[in-house]
Amino acid sequence: MNGRARSIVRLTLVVLLMGGAVLCRTDVAVGQAVLGDVPLKRTGTDSPGGRPTAVFPHWRHRLFFTCNVCHPAIFPMKGGETAVTMDDVQEGRFCGLCHNGKIAWGVSISACARCHTRQ
Repeated sequence: MNGRARSIVRLTLVVLLMGGAVLCRTDVAVGQAVLGDVPLKRTGTDSPGGRPTAVFPHWRHRLFFTCNVCHPAIFPMKGGETAVTMDDVQEGRFCGLCHNGKIAWGVSISACARCHTRQ
């Protein structure tokens, strides 16, 4: 696929995502991990019935941003190397740099399942 064709495919996917019509794969619901997603490193342990590990949807972010937006300033290139806590995110570090309710959807109790998913 040449550069122009890749751009058209990427633009089509972005338009679909922004319009909310599909998530590139119609069999993937919000909060469901797919190939290419990165489980974030936990600092604690899972408790029975507690929240599962947060999973970063790398493919979805890569549609919108180039690598240097996040790497290496916010995250190292190797996935799963950074331990991210909810305190970090709520204080505007790591994911919280964008997911602050102004740039992208903010962190809230109602948004838990967007990141914390069973793999």
